[in-house]
Amino acid sequence: MSGPALELVPEPDPDDADNLLLLRARMATEIASGRRSDAILDDLAETLSHGVRSASATIVSIDRSDSARVRSSDAPTSVQRLMHGSHRRRWFGSWGAAITRMTDIVVPELAGSSLYREHQATFVSEGLLAARAEPIIGQHGLVAGAIVLYLQDQRLLTEAELALLQEVTSLVQLTVRRDQARGELLDRIRYDALTGLENRDGLEDHLRSALAASRGTDWAIGLLFVDIDDLTLVNDSLGHTAGDTVIATTADRIQRQLLPGDVVVRFGGDEFIVVLERIDGLDEAQRVAERIREKIGEIIRVDGTDLTTTVCIGITEGRSSTPPLQLIDEGHAAVVRAKQNGRGSTTIHDRSLDTGAGDRLGREVRLREALENDEFCVYWQPKVGLTTGRIVGAEALVRWDHPERGTIGPDEFIGTAERAGLMSELSDWILNHAVSEAKAFTKL
Repeated sequence: MSGPALELVPEPDPDDADNLLLLRARMATEIASGRRSDAILDDLAETLSHGVRSASATIVSIDRSDSARVRSSDAPTSVQRLMHGSHRRRWFGSWGAAITRMTDIVVPELAGSSLYREHQATFVSEGLLAARAEPIIGQHGLVAGAIVLYLQDQRLLTEAELALLQEVTSLVQLTVRRDQARGELLDRIRYDALTGLENRDGLEDHLRSALAASRGTDWAIGLLFVDIDDLTLVNDSLGHTAGDTVIATTADRIQRQLLPGDVVVRFGGDEFIVVLERIDGLDEAQRVAERIREKIGEIIRVDGTDLTTTVCIGITEGRSSTPPLQLIDEGHAAVVRAKQNGRGSTTIHDRSLDTGAGDRLGREVRLREALENDEFCVYWQPKVGLTTGRIVGAEALVRWDHPERGTIGPDEFIGTAERAGLMSELSDWILNHAVSEAKAFTKL
């Protein structure tokens, strides 16, 4: 028989079982307490290296592009370099096989293993003679990476060492699943479940990034504020499922008209904002808006019914010095004017109508006064059953009874209320008055 024989290692101290219980309790507490995952993985890799004789431990994860990332390791730098950043086609050794096969891989003799053929010289020069890897199984039963032990002895793990490896693997999986669950939660917060688009939380970041990229160039940044016309009518007549279909189809049709680098977010229930990353000016933004408007106007078939949807679009542009919130405000102001012009209208924001930050501050102050002076009122829109013709309910609509301008719709003051932090107070006012008036109806 050629080559060194496998070395049999005596069992460690029987108290190791108690030590595993202590390890499990301590690390589970740290995982539950929210300790940083990198720190937890460093501790677990170090525990494994110290608990297995003449061994180095490496924890490697895979990202969404199937590239390997060394998360924690005390393996030689040359080995880490081979692993880190490698794509699926370049994965090798016990850890690569553990990930692709989703099972533990034992290599008692690296020199004779086809898994290490391409990199044997590196491992031999580092004195690494054997290996064992365990897959890391993450959320939903999907593989998320691997733990690999490299041994300086040509041997198998003892039962106690194997028990430690399995315990550490379990704790690593618990850490990874915690991070994945947290990531999924953040995705649900950041992304709209119906359309798959980012919501308004990420809009400022996109605008800030696009504006910064335009610095020192001739590019402008375009913003389109898209508002679906009469979506409430669809919801009331055909149901919210039909309304959801209109929203999802609209989102898809907007995306299909954009170039790589352009972004669309769902800003509100029936509102979208499009960020055009590089445009020559408002003419180009208007051409994109027209393509979007025409595409959205194509028939949508919902449960056997053909619907024709229209949108109003407000258009503005900015340069590197333009504040992101100013662009959003301008887009909103433009779409409000577009809706005043009728369904399917498009309006370019006219900055000559702006009176600056002082005017916005004045509107916020005036809105606070309106709440204090009880200038808002509730209008009731009845809902009529299609089969009976009877009133089956009513929708409460808030209006501002302005002493100088008359009745003002919510499109003109909701944005100001949001910026001024008055939405909670305004919502409470609406709820209290709607309930009070509804009680009065029951006595009629």
